Amino acid sequence: MTSLSRMTCHAVHAMAPEAREALARELYTVHSQIFAGLDYAGFRDYVVNRDSWRTWIYTKHNVAGNLVGYTSLHFFRMQLEGRPCTVLRMEAGTLPAWRGRDLTMVHGLIRLMRVWLNEPWRRFCIFAALT
Repeated sequence: MTSLSRMTCHAVHAMAPEAREALARELYTVHSQIFAGLDYAGFRDYVVNRDSWRTWIYTKHNVAGNLVGYTSLHFFRMQLEGRPCTVLRMEAGTLPAWRGRDLTMVHGLIRLMRVWLNEPWRRFCIFAALT
């Protein structure tokens, strides 16, 4: 049975450009094994270099220390129908052998609740693409 040994949360919105680039390169090695149709530059711009208010990326590693998956959470603040709104966009990709073996979604939901509890009066919308 495969198991995960470590999950790390990266506050991408607070990272230097060089650190973001290194993270994007590491994530793309897994992404390209799961998904097709997006080159490195497109992936980096879509998952790591977003113009979001906040971005957190959780990385998942196996016992050998190899990256086997990630979950990204992007929070955007905007006006929707004249009302303040926070939009959460999530993407996740995990290699098949490691799917369902972690609590990444629990951590994501806790992060979501923490953001929502700071401003519960704001409308909240979620868009997710998870594999």
